[in-house]
Parts: sequence; structure tokens; C-alpha cells
Amino acid sequence: MSKKPRPYTGSYVAHICKKCGCMFIAEDYTKATAIPPTWRYCKSCCEKMGIDYNQQTPYRNRTPEERQKAKEKAERLKQAREIKNQNK
Repeated sequence: MSKKPRPYTGSYVAHICKKCGCMFIAEDYTKATAIPPTWRYCKSCCEKMGIDYNQQTPYRNRTPEERQKAKEKAERLKQAREIKNQNK
């Protein structure tokens, strides 16, 4: 199953890397609903983590399978936080 291409808005926007916090310029796929967007990794962080920089997608452009996986991960993190807070 191939992914739909991301909708490119025709403009660029400053992003903040969600790992190292640096600011970089990249294509605007979200119509800059959050300024500056923080959903993307910079190229150097992608290289370090072995992620394809061009395959990153904002949440709303994910496939249903990717969304379900993200929801499950968020739920596991929420449960881990609750357990950690109970043990304090």
C-alpha cells in the first residue's frame, strides 16, 4: 500500500526540530497552524537516527494505520506517566 503524497501548500515555513530544538526552513505541509511547527526533525537529527528526512508527515497526513500506532504509543506513555506519578 503506497502513501498519498503530502499536500504541499507552495510555501516554506520555519520549523523547530522536535529532538534538538534547532530552527530550520522547510516546506509547509500544515498551512502553518502552529508557528513555528514542531512536528518535524531537522536533517542532521534524521541522519543520526536513520530516518528519511523527506518521509516525515504531520499527524493529519498519516495513514489510518500510522494514526492507530501513534494513539497506542500515546496511551502507553500516558499509563507509564501515571505509574511513575503513583510511585512518587
